[in-house]
Amino acid sequence: MKRYIAIALVIGILIGFGINLIYFKLRESTKSWHYVTSFILASYNREDVEMDNREVVEIAYSYPNVYNTTSPSFIVKGDFWRIRWETIPYYNYTYYTGSILYYVYHHYEPAPSIFGIFKDGEVVGLMQVFKPSIYNVTHWGGIHSGEKDIYYALTREYTYVPIRSPYTLMMGKGAYYISAQCITGCFNFTIEEYY
Repeated sequence: MKRYIAIALVIGILIGFGINLIYFKLRESTKSWHYVTSFILASYNREDVEMDNREVVEIAYSYPNVYNTTSPSFIVKGDFWRIRWETIPYYNYTYYTGSILYYVYHHYEPAPSIFGIFKDGEVVGLMQVFKPSIYNVTHWGGIHSGEKDIYYALTREYTYVPIRSPYTLMMGKGAYYISAQCITGCFNFTIEEYY
C-alpha cells in the first residue's frame, strides 16, 4: 500500500511539474518586444563645431518633428524596455566638401559623449557614444580637435551608412525623456517595451 501511495505521489508531482512548465512556457511565448515610440533628436553645441575660428557644421537636411536637445516625453507601461539610436543625415560637415556629420565625440571629462535618460527630472540611465570603429562602420573620417574628435561620413565617395547602437536595456514603468546636451549630432531613437 505504501508503495502505491509513493508511486501516486511521484506521478502527481511529475504531472504538477509538467502542468506548471507548460503554463509558464505558454505564458512566456505571448510576451515579446512592442514598439513604443521613435523620434529624431538633434543637438548642436557651438564649441563642438568650431575649427580655425569658423563653424564647420550647418543644417543640410530636414525632417518633420526634429526635437532640439531634449526628446518628447514617452510612457513605458512594461517592466522592461530597451532603447537604441542611429545616426541620420542632418548636418553637413563643411570643413571637407561632400561630408555629413555623424557626431562629435568627446574623450575627456567633464563632457563625455553621452545621452541622459531621465524620469521625473532625475537621471536614471546614461548611453555612452563611442568612436565609429566600435560600431563596425567603414568609410568614415575623423578630425582631432582639442578634446574632441569630429566624425563624418565620406559621402562624396560612398553612400551614407548610419551608425547604429546596440540596444540598452532599462527597467521600470513611467514617463521618460532623453537629453542630448553633451553631444553634437542628429539621432533617430527607437523605444520598445516587453510585455
